[in-house]
Amino acid sequence: MHKFIFKTGDIDNEIFDGVWVAVSEFYKFLSKHKLVEKAEFKELEKEMKNLKPELRKKMLRYNEVRHNDDYTEEERERIREELFEGDQAWPIL
Repeated sequence: MHKFIFKTGDIDNEIFDGVWVAVSEFYKFLSKHKLVEKAEFKELEKEMKNLKPELRKKMLRYNEVRHNDDYTEEERERIREELFEGDQAWPIL
């Protein structure tokens, strides 16, 4: 989700929620077809539920920064590092 938030310049709550549901449904599908064990899926659901408020908060904070010309590129990079813990720097994603 870090990379998705970083890469999607116009992300908002609706897009965030849509992606969230899509990821959950995808893993539910995998679980139903026994490609992911049910226990693992349940653990993922639990972890996603716990992470959602934090990730939404990061999305909202980054939206404030990304569209504000008062920040220098160095300040933006420092905030990206703080919010996304280096995930934004993966060039292959």
